[in-house]
Amino acid sequence: MVWNFRSRRWHQDGHFRIRSGRITRTLLPTPPCATWVSSWNETDLRPSAHFRSYRRRQGKRPGWRARSVGGQATTREVFDGFGCTGENRSPQLTWAHAPDGTKSFAITMYDPDAPTGSGWWHWVVFDLPATTNGLPMGAGSTDGAGMPKGAVQSLTDFGTTGYGGPCPPPGHGAHRYIVTVSALDAESLGLDPEAPPAMVGYTINSHALARASIVFYYER
Repeated sequence: MVWNFRSRRWHQDGHFRIRSGRITRTLLPTPPCATWVSSWNETDLRPSAHFRSYRRRQGKRPGWRARSVGGQATTREVFDGFGCTGENRSPQLTWAHAPDGTKSFAITMYDPDAPTGSGWWHWVVFDLPATTNGLPMGAGSTDGAGMPKGAVQSLTDFGTTGYGGPCPPPGHGAHRYIVTVSALDAESLGLDPEAPPAMVGYTINSHALARASIVFYYER
């Protein structure tokens, strides 16, 4: 089993299409938040996503971007449980060129295709210091040992804190996993690790200056 990264350009109106192997889906766009400029190196399978950020206030910023350095993933990132036997290690991430006024970062990983009626939150991190520009693979462990001082990992839909990897139902097709780094205008969201993921997501959105996302797929 392999998960594949594949990125496409955002559109602020109409529809856009995403392809991954045999899977082709037409999706409604997310709220206008970024212009997505993708690149794909077929030689070493190292994907990257570069973004031109929006700002809630008027003004332009060049080059806010996020990058996953892990390349084509292995079972290292897949969940260990519910019939999945991965190592459940969070992916390596780096980002750069956050907008002026950024006081902290947040990271979320969300599966909109989970058959719950409301998707599935796999990873929620906030209060990352503004000096942070990336996380190594495995930083999302439940003990938080790989996180910068002050960062908070809150509850996921697995009912635990820390990273919970992909584990879609067998035969359900390829699920999208959206990893988003948000640049925020607050040093702290004032929430604790027991906050429900939807509440954290709402609070992140209310403080977001810019976002950069990478979408990857996994099926079993």
